[in-house]
Amino acid sequence: MRTFTKSFLLFVVVCSSLLGCKKDEEVAPKNSFSYNGKDFDLSKVIMIDYGLAGPGLGYNIDLLLLPTGITVNELAGNIGTTTGKGDFLYFEIFSAVKDVLADGEYIFDPKETFKGNTFDYATAVFNADYTTNTGEQVEVTTGKLNVKKEGNVYILSFDCEISGGKKLTGFYKGPIKYYSEK
Repeated sequence: MRTFTKSFLLFVVVCSSLLGCKKDEEVAPKNSFSYNGKDFDLSKVIMIDYGLAGPGLGYNIDLLLLPTGITVNELAGNIGTTTGKGDFLYFEIFSAVKDVLADGEYIFDPKETFKGNTFDYATAVFNADYTTNTGEQVEVTTGKLNVKKEGNVYILSFDCEISGGKKLTGFYKGPIKYYSEK
């Protein structure tokens, strides 16, 4: 009986120590944005490249961060129509590098200088309905967007404010569908 008790006690100690040891895994934020105390899921991002804004300026790239309920329909490899309902974000960005959203921090530029590593317009649209062309829009008044690219995966994070000081923050990690409108 004593051997059984010692064996059982050893078994419990070993099991407890194994169960207590969890593999440290990095927990990445989910693809979403937050505004006014509410989270909104994001499922995809598209990038529209309009090319150089002018001599000595940045390359105009628009980003649409979309939920599953909104679909961008292609027409001969270009953006055709947009359909669906949901909450989404839009950023007009100026990259310092041609044909790509370059790594780095992009700062809101209310003076619209079109310089590299800035964005001059950003908005969130809530309850967007492409059938009725309705939705509630709020515009960014200050903030920053961070971009990092690892292979074909982009990591976007942003921390912005809209008028009245309300925060608009978010994160996206995944591929970005590229369209050229040059």
